[in-house]
Amino acid sequence: MKELLQANPEIIHGAILLLFFVSHVAIVRHFARTETAIFKVQFSVFVLGPLVTLIVVWKLGLIPSFEMILAFYGLSAIYAITFLELWSLTESSYSLQMLVMLTKGAREIRNASEEIGESKHAQRIMSLVRLGLISPHVAGFQISRLGRVVATGATAIANLAGVRYRE
Repeated sequence: MKELLQANPEIIHGAILLLFFVSHVAIVRHFARTETAIFKVQFSVFVLGPLVTLIVVWKLGLIPSFEMILAFYGLSAIYAITFLELWSLTESSYSLQMLVMLTKGAREIRNASEEIGESKHAQRIMSLVRLGLISPHVAGFQISRLGRVVATGATAIANLAGVRYRE
């Protein structure tokens, strides 16, 4: 078994990522319910997954190469980003929420989508306030310095990626 793992250290990393996933399903999901908590958990997986793998690989008598380390961090990044994307899709899926509302007795999709839209808008505003990106103001809300930095960074990334916003 030791020879197999020495020849294929990616098996170790895969097992560790699987362990993180199982621990999330069994334990973490009951405590980490907000975007911030989910992000922190997945960031921990990104940092700790390769670190634990490297310790196990080293204990097996292998000296990890730079390429091996990059591969472990690359796989951890793919896992964490995929997890975050899937969580985000299920958490904020209008289609899924509309179907649920229709099964609970909503008469039409228009009413369901308006109700969901209002709820999402309120949740987004509260998240932005909690993160310190905006603050309540006489005229509604005001962007903070941190909010301007984040908006500038996001706009730069969007421009580099060729994202176009509808006005």
